[in-house]
Amino acid sequence: MSEDLLRAPWPPQVVAALNRYQHAQVFHPYTCGGERGDGAHAAYARAYGQDMGLLQATPGGWVCPVCDYRQDWAHAWSAGDLSKMVSLPLIDGLSRPEPSACSPAELERAALLIEEAAEVIQAVAKILRFGAGSLHPGSGETGRDVLERELGDLKLAIRLAAARGDVRTGRVDRAAAAKAGRIGQFLRHNRVDDIVADPAKAR
Repeated sequence: MSEDLLRAPWPPQVVAALNRYQHAQVFHPYTCGGERGDGAHAAYARAYGQDMGLLQATPGGWVCPVCDYRQDWAHAWSAGDLSKMVSLPLIDGLSRPEPSACSPAELERAALLIEEAAEVIQAVAKILRFGAGSLHPGSGETGRDVLERELGDLKLAIRLAAARGDVRTGRVDRAAAAKAGRIGQFLRHNRVDDIVADPAKAR
């Protein structure tokens, strides 16, 4: 296997390939180089059913969704076709996307969604650890400020996906309304029926 390294920034195709590698469960995934054994990382791993400190690939490099850890490199082979490296039914056909399955524009929008969603997760994790009013070192922003900024970035990525036809806003609205109906019985301190439209009215 080649020991050549891929240095970020990465194009959308590489981001998608590296995230497939992370979830293939064939080789050890890239993990956080920080304190990935602490309570916040453990809670996140339990909530999402994945390895402790599992990194997410973004155009800017690897990010930990829980802490500030970043990594700007990956082994070139881990962005390749895993099915050519080992012969296991588990990955039969796994990393063989057709070249024409997604256009470069679609891949770019998908990578943007991944990156912004990861930033939102990290902002929420920071609030859970330090509180919404805690000041971010260097910028002076509070945890709430950071979350609002990251949610705005994600909102733009969602709007772009909707505007280009990647997702249908009507279905998104109906899914939100349906979720409100399902989750209400499990929420002990919040209600959602007053903020989400009736599923029958969501078009």
